[in-house]
Amino acid sequence: MELIRDRDASVRRTAAEALGKIGDPAAEPALVQALHDPEPAVREAAARSVARLPSFGEATTHQLISLLKDPEPPVRRAAAMGLSGAEENSRHVRAIGEVLTSPDPDFRRSASHALLYLEDPRGLATGALSQGAKDPDPAVRQWALAALAEIGGQSAVPVLMDRLLHDAVEAVRVEAAYRLGFVGDESVVDELKRVVEKETSATLTGWVGKTAASLTKASGFDSGLPPDPPAEPGPSHRSP
Repeated sequence: MELIRDRDASVRRTAAEALGKIGDPAAEPALVQALHDPEPAVREAAARSVARLPSFGEATTHQLISLLKDPEPPVRRAAAMGLSGAEENSRHVRAIGEVLTSPDPDFRRSASHALLYLEDPRGLATGALSQGAKDPDPAVRQWALAALAEIGGQSAVPVLMDRLLHDAVEAVRVEAAYRLGFVGDESVVDELKRVVEKETSATLTGWVGKTAASLTKASGFDSGLPPDPPAEPGPSHRSP
């Protein structure tokens, strides 16, 4: 905790990383201070280390939410992942939802990414994520679909199907197909098979076919060989 205030930024970063590995709750104030460090690498390390603490307070959660608007992408990603350790709180979900309406697409990406990790048992974020699934930025749409499927369950199916059928970007369509494999049911299988029949992209038809097969458990349905995994956030993180 003394070294996290060192003049050398590399020492501060290493100290922040070490505090996360130790995982002592007493390190929380020092790590929160490091979230405001002038060096981005230190802020990133502090955000990741906060998530490794057994628990942290509401004030710390709000500090992480503020970092979703950090100018540096690695810091924003670390803050989003850091929020995975936060206890569910309706104010937290609403605060992240407000970031999801930011005019800056980078901030909107960070917000939808964060909601992927923050539990939302009351479903407070589903409306914002449904809107995010139609965001002008494809990466926002992709993260929003991933988060919506994680926290919305079967209520996400209509949005996932809409993006699978109508989105203009293949990575977003693949994300929708992949997530349907976890929250869909047999009611969407016929539509999935029609997608396989008419599409020409091997990557898309491969993922749609795998999802259809997993939902029906029909051994006679040939989904083809496993396709190359698409871009984050979906199958590249959890390839079937």
